[in-house]
Amino acid sequence: MVDARELAANKTGDDDFLEVTFHDFRRYFATNLFYRKGINIEFIAALGGWEDPDYMKEEYLDPYFDDVIERHLAQKGVLDIETDHQSDFEKVLSKMNELENRIDTLDRTLAADTIEVGSEELETEESDGDHSLEEFL
Repeated sequence: MVDARELAANKTGDDDFLEVTFHDFRRYFATNLFYRKGINIEFIAALGGWEDPDYMKEEYLDPYFDDVIERHLAQKGVLDIETDHQSDFEKVLSKMNELENRIDTLDRTLAADTIEVGSEELETEESDGDHSLEEFL
């Protein structure tokens, strides 16, 4: 946790990150899953180690994220806007999906190259028997 705080403070230049606690992280985790991803509260409580989902909901969920408020108001028709704002969490998930796709493409490419190299080796081994040593000298 200390390393993560220092890294965040160094990357952003914001020393407030040095004050982040494990409790803050749990609150952020629960809030993102519930409000931004719509995950079932009982599942979040089980995943986060809370025995009582109602306690977790009362003490840990923080609905005061600008994008969450904006999205809810737009969905209720209070704001006449389209909400395409991505949270930091959604941006990270998007980048992870892009990386996963790149890795899958790389795996397929490597697998295809391995098959080609294997078939070339087979052809070479077979053709060696058809030639005499004198032909190569």
